[in-house]
Amino acid sequence: MKILWVARKYIREILREPQFLLLTILVPAAMMLVMAFGYGQNPRLVTYNVLLADRAQGLAREDIFALENAKYTDGRPMFNVFSVDDLNTAAEKLRNKEAALLVIFTRDTAGALAREVKGDGTSLAFINSSSYLEVLLNPVQEKREGLHPIVDMRVENLSINMPQTDFDAFAPGVMIMAILLIIPQTAALIGRELRTGTATLLQLSPLSTTEWFAGISLAQMGTAVVQVALMLLMAVFLGFQTQGSFALAFVICLILSFSSIGFGLLTACIIHNDSEGVNTGSMFSMLQVFLSGAFFPFTIPAWLTINGHQLGLFDIIPATQAMMILRQSLVSGAGLVDVSFRMGLMIGLSLLYFVLGIVVFNRRISRP
Repeated sequence: MKILWVARKYIREILREPQFLLLTILVPAAMMLVMAFGYGQNPRLVTYNVLLADRAQGLAREDIFALENAKYTDGRPMFNVFSVDDLNTAAEKLRNKEAALLVIFTRDTAGALAREVKGDGTSLAFINSSSYLEVLLNPVQEKREGLHPIVDMRVENLSINMPQTDFDAFAPGVMIMAILLIIPQTAALIGRELRTGTATLLQLSPLSTTEWFAGISLAQMGTAVVQVALMLLMAVFLGFQTQGSFALAFVICLILSFSSIGFGLLTACIIHNDSEGVNTGSMFSMLQVFLSGAFFPFTIPAWLTINGHQLGLFDIIPATQAMMILRQSLVSGAGLVDVSFRMGLMIGLSLLYFVLGIVVFNRRISRP
């Protein structure tokens, strides 16, 4: 009953301060909107325009056939091939970004087929398309010359779903960042009690720190339910193409919300007022956003392997587990069984940080 009364108190405080409500609920939706407009129309698998100058007198027939018929695993063409005769015109089209690269087939002094690739080396389209081109044409050349490749590379479709647009790839990261905003809000709620002296009065009351923090967590989880539901609905409305279960994603986001509340409680152990709570909590939020790989993946050597799962330094952050689970479930279509290990690890870490928050705060105010 005490926990419910505490939760009721903080829900009223949150509703009386719309700036906190806007920060927690509407800002994530706005971020999702910006990401959708910025990256929703940028496909991950691009059909590149390729200019082709064939001066090899028919020797490049197999290479040209391979270019014209190259396709991604989903059936989309990899290249649009356009024949050109004038190299000056081709160079002009490259400068105007009308094509990603120019391929020139000629004969060398020995009469063998030679290939020259030209383009803007600073262009991402040239870098990607030229890489695809080399992977595609090298086996054709080896077969023509009777060479045996050192590595026999075979490509099989393992039915692994890939993000269709940059928005599909970045949306889980936006969700992680939005949920981590609960950290400064939770710290600010406790920081206000420290500033006004209410926390000192709690030492004389029958309300335990566990009940106090549980009440705050219950109120914050109520806010998190609205936040997560709105984020997922916004993602669907903006065209997020998911291959997995939104119900599983909803549960994972709520677990991460509880974890964020635990970090907010830990943050409250080193602050003195609500202003410090917002600033310090925001710093911890942004730090976790980057360390979790929400936007910039980190390559950290694994420290240990448990049941086939490699764990590194940043895996002690629940947000790292949440990021991996959301990508596996929403983007790649993984189910509950596939993510059960990391989900259990995430729940354990969230409970650990919540308990640490209670223990450390009790020591700070010298409460048994």
